[in-house]
Amino acid sequence: AYLTEVWKNPPQALSHEEKLLAAMVLGAAKTAMSERLAALKQLLPYVDNWAVCDCLASSFPVKTAEDHQEVWAFLRPYWDSPAVYDRRAAAGFALSHFLKEEWLDEVLAAYGQVPTEEYYVSMAVAWGVSMAFVAFPAKTKQWLLTGPLERGTLRRTYQKIMESRQV
Repeated sequence: AYLTEVWKNPPQALSHEEKLLAAMVLGAAKTAMSERLAALKQLLPYVDNWAVCDCLASSFPVKTAEDHQEVWAFLRPYWDSPAVYDRRAAAGFALSHFLKEEWLDEVLAAYGQVPTEEYYVSMAVAWGVSMAFVAFPAKTKQWLLTGPLERGTLRRTYQKIMESRQV
C-alpha cells in the first residue's frame, strides 16, 4: 500500500533525483508483484527521461517464472504506447529481464514491432538487440537479416554490437 500512496501527490513536481529515488525504492521494496506493478503503472506516466526509465527497468526485481509471465503481460500495452518513455521502459525491461533463451522469440518480435521513430526508443531497442546478439548470436543474426528494424535503429544496433567488444 505504501508504494501506491507515494504517488498520490503529483510526481511531476518531483525533481530528477526524487524520481530516480522513487525508481530505486520501487525496485527495493519488499512487496508482492501485484502491488509493485500497480505502483509502476502510476509511476510510468511521469517518467520523462532515459535515466529514470533505465533505472526503473534495471532495478525492478523479476525473479521467478511467474514474475516473468506477470511482468511481460503488464508490459504488452506499453510497447504500442504513444508515450516515448513507456516504449523505452518496455524495451528496457526486455533488456534487463527477458534476454533469456525461453523469451528470445517474444522479445525480438516486440523489438521488431515497437515504433522507433523517437531517438530514445530507437536507442533502447538497438541496445537490447545488440545484447541479444551477444548472448544468442546465431538466432539474433538470422532475425536481423529478416529486416524487421527501421534503418536508423538497425544502424544503431550494428554500431552497439561493434562497440560492445563482446562479439
